[in-house]
Amino acid sequence: MPEPKAASFPAIRGALKFYQIASVITGVMLLLLVTEMILKYTPIHLELFAGGSGGFLWFAPVVEGVHGGLESTGNGLNLSMGILVAHGWFYVVYLFACFRVW
Repeated sequence: MPEPKAASFPAIRGALKFYQIASVITGVMLLLLVTEMILKYTPIHLELFAGGSGGFLWFAPVVEGVHGGLESTGNGLNLSMGILVAHGWFYVVYLFACFRVW
């Protein structure tokens, strides 16, 4: 394997720093996602909301829907869905960071 040139060291350091930050954010988001899934799909059946009728931050119960799926009873901003979407996009950024390091 050839040795990297000294001129490429700043680019390598930048790619590794970007990878480090992306991996930490993606890992934290994964832990939040696992917590959210445990709250929703175990017998606890809760989702996290911001605003609405429950106050600033509150948990709303999730009930069995008409077609067999789970439906939330909360109103306001669904932070559980936000965690799902944010984790997905941060994972894409993490994959980009992996390709940069490669």
